[in-house]
Amino acid sequence: MLSTIVSSTPVRCVWVALLYIVAARTGQLFSIEPANVTPVWLPSGLMLALALVWGWRIAPGIFLGAFIGNAWAYWSWTDNGLLLRALGSATFNGVGDAVGLVVMARLIQKISQPSDWLRTRKGLASLIILGGGGAAMISSIMGVGGLQLFGHLEVGQFWRVFTTWLVGDAVGVLVMAPLVLAWMQPPRDSDVLPTPVLVGSLSYAAFITALLFDLIKLPGSWHYAAPLLLPPLFYAMMTYGLRLVYSLLAVVSVVAVMATSKGMGPLSYKGAADALLQLQLFIGVFSLSLYTMGILALEQQNVRWSLKQRQEELEHLYRQDALTGLWNRYRISEFIELELARFRREELPFGVILMDIDHFKKINDTLGHLVGDEVLRELSALLHEHIREKDLMGRWGGEEFIVIVTHTQIEALRQLADKLRELCENHRFGKRGLYVTLSVGLTMVKAGDTELLLLDRADSALYEAKQGGRNRVVTR
Repeated sequence: MLSTIVSSTPVRCVWVALLYIVAARTGQLFSIEPANVTPVWLPSGLMLALALVWGWRIAPGIFLGAFIGNAWAYWSWTDNGLLLRALGSATFNGVGDAVGLVVMARLIQKISQPSDWLRTRKGLASLIILGGGGAAMISSIMGVGGLQLFGHLEVGQFWRVFTTWLVGDAVGVLVMAPLVLAWMQPPRDSDVLPTPVLVGSLSYAAFITALLFDLIKLPGSWHYAAPLLLPPLFYAMMTYGLRLVYSLLAVVSVVAVMATSKGMGPLSYKGAADALLQLQLFIGVFSLSLYTMGILALEQQNVRWSLKQRQEELEHLYRQDALTGLWNRYRISEFIELELARFRREELPFGVILMDIDHFKKINDTLGHLVGDEVLRELSALLHEHIREKDLMGRWGGEEFIVIVTHTQIEALRQLADKLRELCENHRFGKRGLYVTLSVGLTMVKAGDTELLLLDRADSALYEAKQGGRNRVVTR
């Protein structure tokens, strides 16, 4: 939907800048000193995903968003010197983000196809290494270098801030890029995620994370019983695939960041800077673990999907005539039984048209079986074009064809049978322009009919048409 709204490059750049600013301001709510570094830099993963989908032309939007987002964190209207320094460091930050993200996105595009970014080990590895490593490194060098150059960092803070910035950008890519890509790319049938499953899984993941990070407390033994529902959560991830996996990763990361920023959870005993770095490492390792689970889930889905496709192909071949592509006797029998059951239940009448090519043996004997097969295929296609979708046409035998006409009356059945006979009579078959006619027998379903009785009447009508001179329609 977003791709439809932002169809032109200038509009996309504006949207990219706005999204960057919103994501940056959201991340900066949890920033800590020194230098207001955030634990997970949300724009890095978001912008990388958009650069992969929309291409390098959104670079101006990334620069503008990074420039405004960075300047916003440092400037002051009351201090002209600080304002100029904020604009200078913001320029460095904007250039670093735009160049790093766009260049690495382009390299990822060259290494793997869009369908592979989340679905193959190679695609996911390129996303992690180039996006989480390369783009984060360029952004960190330019961003922290700008802070140092324009006096936002004190002497001796560079490497600590650089490390925190680098890990924050990398974690931002690990958390946000797969999430955005999973939801922007069209899902396959195997990726369909029911809303109740999504809401329930995300709610439970948030609850468990809040419990582990001391945001909520449960009385007594309930505190230890809550994780017992983790196996169903893992089952849901393995069953419903990438969108659920990466959504869960985002939820867990958000709750962990919120708790740690409030001085709560297993990292709260450390100092602020150490807690931030430990939190980033926790989210990074957790992300890689879920990536592994996502790949395993995807491979399991691919196996199920391949087996399903193969099963459908085999079932289709089992029911389909190899020469003409029409349904074979097995499928015809299934369809007749379904129509008989509906007739008994709802009294909806149906009819059977049985057709046989006149003197077909002569064609095979004089012109060869290849010519005979060509006639069968051409006749099948000719007649099938004039059959309703809700009806069924099949090959009953060697040169015999059958049409099951649903919800019809005898007059309409006769008209269709005569139309099919005339189509064959007026058509010239193959390169030789062969003249071929049909003998046709038809019947309507009657109370108490079985498949055998119904087909026997149609066959008797066909026999009568043959005996009566061929190229005619007989009703029983």
